[in-house]
Amino acid sequence: MRRTGVAFADEADGIVLALHTLEHASKRELAAAVRLLCTQRGIGMIVIGLPLLPSGKEGAQAGMVRDMGTRLAALGLPLLYLDERYTTQDNPDYDGDAAAAVELLRMALSRRQRTP
Repeated sequence: MRRTGVAFADEADGIVLALHTLEHASKRELAAAVRLLCTQRGIGMIVIGLPLLPSGKEGAQAGMVRDMGTRLAALGLPLLYLDERYTTQDNPDYDGDAAAAVELLRMALSRRQRTP
């Protein structure tokens, strides 16, 4: 079973919230869960963490994530890939996947605010 952290932000107030981490056995299952979240919450953009190698290059894991992004592109929403290196911390007191999703979404919102 794989885990994917999920976060949501309402741009009107700028608050980023961690949602329940999705547990899924397949890409199809993950895509269905993301599709449902997008519908339920009126999502306008999907931010995807890209697991780059320490060198900054893309490896096999990044290829699998981009494949998932291709599946999610069918939703018709803009996709933004962000480097997820160093966003997940090992801490047994909280959900690291959700915390990483929150950090990535904050980074995406920060970039949007700086772009004229």
